[in-house]
Amino acid sequence: MANAMKVGLIGFGNVGAGVVDLLQRHAGLIASRLPRPIEIKRIADVDTQTRRQCEYDPAILTNDTESLLNDPEIEVVVELIGGYEPARTFVARALQAGKSVVTANKAMLAKHGADLMAAAPKGAALLYEGAVGGGIPIIRAIHQGLAANEIHSVRGIINGTSNFILTSMETRGVSFDQALAEAQKRGYAEPDPTFDVDGTDVGHKIALLASQCFGQDIRFDDIRIEGIQSLTPTDFAYARELNYKIKLLGIAKRESAGAPVEARVSPTLLPASSLLGSISGVYNAVEIIGEPIGPTLYYGQGAGRKATASAVVSDLMALAAANGRIEDGIGPRFPVGKKNLKPLEDIETEYYLRFWVTDKPGTMAALSRVLGDQKISIKSMIQHGKDRAKAVPVIIITHTAREGDVQRALDIIRTLEVNKAQPFVLRVEEN
Repeated sequence: MANAMKVGLIGFGNVGAGVVDLLQRHAGLIASRLPRPIEIKRIADVDTQTRRQCEYDPAILTNDTESLLNDPEIEVVVELIGGYEPARTFVARALQAGKSVVTANKAMLAKHGADLMAAAPKGAALLYEGAVGGGIPIIRAIHQGLAANEIHSVRGIINGTSNFILTSMETRGVSFDQALAEAQKRGYAEPDPTFDVDGTDVGHKIALLASQCFGQDIRFDDIRIEGIQSLTPTDFAYARELNYKIKLLGIAKRESAGAPVEARVSPTLLPASSLLGSISGVYNAVEIIGEPIGPTLYYGQGAGRKATASAVVSDLMALAAANGRIEDGIGPRFPVGKKNLKPLEDIETEYYLRFWVTDKPGTMAALSRVLGDQKISIKSMIQHGKDRAKAVPVIIITHTAREGDVQRALDIIRTLEVNKAQPFVLRVEEN
């Protein structure tokens, strides 16, 4: 194609095939919106034999990634192989050669993205709309739609597998293991679901969002991460009684410009009436609060072939509209600002505490005394049922407390004679 923006695609799996398929099915629409067409000139993948579910010329498929990276006609490289290596090396080489890169590789970006962009020559763009929200255009919203705002917080349900599991536990009263098995049966969870259920996937994504919202070099290793494996049907029953929903949230926020950033991932209680609390199943949503805009919510499919392909092609279209190169200030670039993170022990929020204790006189007084000694006040307390022979659950919701104080109180409660199981903690986001 004359004057076409020539693209090299590395990784021809499910998403890669989705990108090629979308470019073909919507070819007329895409061409009508661009000053120049997009052409996939070469595709590199270790598997050159399996026929993909899209139309393509087998002659452009190769297992020689070097030939793609060294092709001077290729202006843009799309990296869709995932993982840290060799993806990082391929992206680095493409950028250093002056080629722009489009990727959906959240893991690589959360660890190496800032370094890759800092080493790239001026004008070589690194675009990653598909890395965080899948089909939700959240990165472009931050850099363009919210460009005039001072962002105070970003909170997201940004893993469809975990949200499906939590929705099943809430609505059907099943255990975590039962809900996970159902997610795997339906194809929503991988055979090894570790990154989805232990919070790693959300940690990668909130690191990217925090970096962009607050202009700091915040990476995956800076994020405090807790998963959903320890949740029980008991927690959902009490959450319902207290008018809360339980969601796995990625959270990044700060009190004011220049203040330390709080960045974490954990299962969290949200008011049942809140917008984020209403997100169910495999859907994702990101809430951003800024000044002067106030709260905004971005909702849609967070993963999968179609959703991610939509985001990748949108980045390709942005590059085609800019002749393959996006200069400073036009496209998203990783920040290199100094990191300023709030220490974990200084985080302040409300807390949901679950204890299994002996049902005898003085138990509640002992729990209350320990919490009070650590300056933690009780907002509400629930205990149902009595059984002097067995441990019973006690649920406490605190007023706003400091993380370090809560952890010290739990350390003491673990040693009490009335305590019969490991205390369990969830954080509460009221607003």
